[in-house]
Amino acid sequence: MSYFFFFCNIIPGLLSASMRILKGMLLGVIFISRIDRTSLVQGFQAWDKAFVAYLGFVTVLVAHRQPVMLVFCQLLIDRQKDHQLLEECK
Repeated sequence: MSYFFFFCNIIPGLLSASMRILKGMLLGVIFISRIDRTSLVQGFQAWDKAFVAYLGFVTVLVAHRQPVMLVFCQLLIDRQKDHQLLEECK
């Protein structure tokens, strides 16, 4: 009896698997723009190159938010603008 049910369960199993793959592809296309969320599980996040690049970008942003460095960069920008204004006035 179970031999007969094996063949009867193959068709619903294949249909279920194909629907699951199609749903995954559809959701993947919809959420592909979400670079801050990886579609891979915890151990395989390094395989998602866009996610790794985003993490690197966030790391750089955090590293460059030091107040002393921001003030120094702003002083350099202001000095450059003042220098350009003086050259234009000559």
